[in-house]
Amino acid sequence: MASTEYTFVRELQRGGMGTVELVLRADGRFERLFARKRILRSLRDDPRAAAMFREESRIAGLLRHQNVVAVLDVGEDSEGPFMVMEYVDGLSLASLIKGTGGELLPLQAVVRILLDVARGLRAAHEARDPSGASLDLIHRDITPQNVLIGWDGAVKLTDFGIVKAVGRETETTVGILKGKPGYMSPEQLTLRPVDHRSDLFSLGVVLYEALAGRRLYRGDDAQRAHRIVYEAPPDLADIRPDVPPRLVQLAFDLLAKDCRLRPQQTAEVVERLEEILDDLIEDEGSTSLEHVLERYFGPLKADREQELRRLLRLTRTRISRARRTRIAAQVVGVALVLSAAGLYAAWTPEPGPPETPKPSHAANDTRDAAVAEPAEEASPVPEPAPPTPVVEPTMRRTRRGRAMRRAPATPAPQTPAPPTPAPPRAGPLHQWQLDE
Repeated sequence: MASTEYTFVRELQRGGMGTVELVLRADGRFERLFARKRILRSLRDDPRAAAMFREESRIAGLLRHQNVVAVLDVGEDSEGPFMVMEYVDGLSLASLIKGTGGELLPLQAVVRILLDVARGLRAAHEARDPSGASLDLIHRDITPQNVLIGWDGAVKLTDFGIVKAVGRETETTVGILKGKPGYMSPEQLTLRPVDHRSDLFSLGVVLYEALAGRRLYRGDDAQRAHRIVYEAPPDLADIRPDVPPRLVQLAFDLLAKDCRLRPQQTAEVVERLEEILDDLIEDEGSTSLEHVLERYFGPLKADREQELRRLLRLTRTRISRARRTRIAAQVVGVALVLSAAGLYAAWTPEPGPPETPKPSHAANDTRDAAVAEPAEEASPVPEPAPPTPVVEPTMRRTRRGRAMRRAPATPAPQTPAPPTPAPPRAGPLHQWQLDE
């Protein structure tokens, strides 16, 4: 996008290695909201943080799926590198779980959300580069905070900040490259090699918490890590009896300590969730996510829309003022240039006629010659005499009838022009000089 301008509206999220801002792009009557991610100010001078940020932008830019937040633009300005992503106007799954006031989310809504997350995760696991080679991506940060749900019911997976390609080890930077211990797989916590099955363990934790309405592994980081590695997962049916057995079994399979006992492909998880959703729709009828969000978060949605309209009015005013200031500065700049040009023209003298070169006296210099011979003057050309008019003879008739030729009239005598004196001849001594 050439000279594209994004105007800050408000901050959406802060944490990890960066911040996410809501920005507006306005071009005439066209307006659209985007999410812009930046590195934290404290990490802008860290070359490793910048390299990780660019890698995240590159990988996320390769993913094109309706259940993955798309990266639309990348760049760098005075505040450091940034990436521009599509803006999901809605809630995170973490906010959805906490915001029901203690009431559990409907089973069908949870399955719909997890199915879309699994589809987006499958797109990441099966992603290929432009040459067709598999990227073998591992997200490594599947959490309820990174699952976004729009007011229209769209579910998207985001935040590939610590994504890793299988077989390519990256340097760990303290304070930057870290997931959330409550969602890490046992192999992550024990520093063993990981693959896409590690993401499936994290998906199982998210599934459990969305259905149970509470955290699966509680306590501090050390306690959570110990429970994940050594403690068997609880039975979901003991907490929520309405969960169908097939869904309970899927949760157990995803939370297996040994990655060999989990589903081996993300496509298998997608297929099992689709079958469970079909059974729920057959028993209960179809319920859209948009209807569920309106039921639990209708007033919150109205308040947010009102606040967003207010912020957009203020942002448009800032954009208009900035545009007027920019135009005024351009006008002043043009006026100054024209004034400077006028002053230059007024103070610069006009060029006068060329100077006539002075005659050289080298020909009359007698210091080196015995006698200086005067230059021969050009003789004047005599003017031609006017032509003598020719008088034709006239005829007259005599008394005897004979014609007699009359003599022509004598023309008036012409005064001869005075002779033009001949120019003096060049020589050592002229005659007129001797006579004197």
